[in-house]
Amino acid sequence: MSVGRHTLYNLLGQIAPLGVSLVTVPIYLHAIGEARYGVLAIVWLFTGYFGVFDMGLARASAYHLARQHDEAPAVRSTTFWTALWLNLSFGLLGAAVLYAVAQPVFAHFFHMSEALRRNVLVSLPWIAAALPLGTLGGVLVGALEARERFGYMNLTGVLNTVLTQIIPLVVAVFISPELTWLIPAVVLARASGLVLLFAGVWRFLPIVPSALFDRARARELFSYGIWVFFTSIAVSVFSSLD
Repeated sequence: MSVGRHTLYNLLGQIAPLGVSLVTVPIYLHAIGEARYGVLAIVWLFTGYFGVFDMGLARASAYHLARQHDEAPAVRSTTFWTALWLNLSFGLLGAAVLYAVAQPVFAHFFHMSEALRRNVLVSLPWIAAALPLGTLGGVLVGALEARERFGYMNLTGVLNTVLTQIIPLVVAVFISPELTWLIPAVVLARASGLVLLFAGVWRFLPIVPSALFDRARARELFSYGIWVFFTSIAVSVFSSLD
C-alpha cells in the first residue's frame, strides 16, 4: 500500500471535478439561464439533505469489507450484497419521504416563477429517484475503498462528474433547456456512473456466487452504521451552532 499514491489519487479526484465545473457552469448559464440553473442547484441541495438515509451504511460496508481483506471472496460478496440491499431499502424509503415532503416545500417555500415551479413538481419522481442512486453509490465507493482501489474509484468519480455535467448540457443545447428534460438527464447520467462503479467492484472485490443477504451481517453493518449516522448528525448540528 502506498499512502502517498492513494493520497494523490484522492486529491486529483477532488480537483478534477472542480476544473470540469469551471468550464461547464458558464456554458450552462448561457444555455439554460440563471433562473433554471439556480433552481437546479436548489433541487440537488435539497436532495443532498436526504443523504442521511444512507444511515452510515456506506462507511460500515467499507469498514467491514476492509476487515475481511483476507477472507474468502464469497464472504466479502455476502457482506457487499447485504449492505447494497440494506442501502437500497433505506434509499427507497428516503425517496418516498422526499417525494412527500418536496411537494409542499417546492410549492410554497421557494421563490421561483410558476413555470419553473410546475416543471420542478412534474420532475419530482426523477428527483426522488436520485436518492436511492446516491445510497447505492455509497456502498459501491465503500467497497472500492476497502479494496484500496483509490485510483479506479477517483477515475470513475471524475468520469461521473463529466457525464453529469456534459449529458444535461447536450440535452439543453440540442433538445430543450426546460427542467423537465434536464433533471431526468442528470439522474440518468448519475445512474451510468453507478454502472462504472459496479464494474470495478465486480472486478476488484471480486463478486462471486454467494448469499445475497445475511441477517447477522446486516445487524453488524447497521450497528456500526448507526453510530456513523448519529456522529454525522451531531457534527452537523454543532458546526451550525458554532
